[in-house]
Amino acid sequence: VGQNGDLFKTSSSGDVYIIENNGRYLVEPWVAKLRDINLKKADKISKKDLESYVSRGAYPVPDNTLIEVDDKFYVFIANEKRLISEANIKSAGLDIDDAIEVKSSEASDYKTGAAYTPVIVAPTPTPTTPPVTPPAGNTQNGAVLKGATQQAVYLVSGDKLKLFTY
Repeated sequence: VGQNGDLFKTSSSGDVYIIENNGRYLVEPWVAKLRDINLKKADKISKKDLESYVSRGAYPVPDNTLIEVDDKFYVFIANEKRLISEANIKSAGLDIDDAIEVKSSEASDYKTGAAYTPVIVAPTPTPTTPPVTPPAGNTQNGAVLKGATQQAVYLVSGDKLKLFTY
């Protein structure tokens, strides 16, 4: 019985499989290179023995791996390849020069998910408060006031209080 990480192939096929959690994953050559797996270390076993392991499909690809297939780019997220535009490659923090060229026959082993759309995080809005009339008394423009019960600090400007942010 193979252990996690063991590599096997049959004499009738050049396909290499890795064993993990009593299942077998097909290891494509480009994925092996990406994950630093030496396919030459695969032991030959009978087809019957290989099939005694549950087939789990193709070996997972790390998130944010960029591949190029037939002049189109895909990024992997949750082991799905997602079409990505050249403009979005940069915005995703990826480098187009790092794209791995993959044959369409090898890429077809992976599910195609929805096209990549960038996640845009909106800046946190700064709360604004309407100007408040300063307390009556001897308060001059440019004075800084702090409420007795609040942490807010106000600047007196044009006879109005403006919330002071720092």
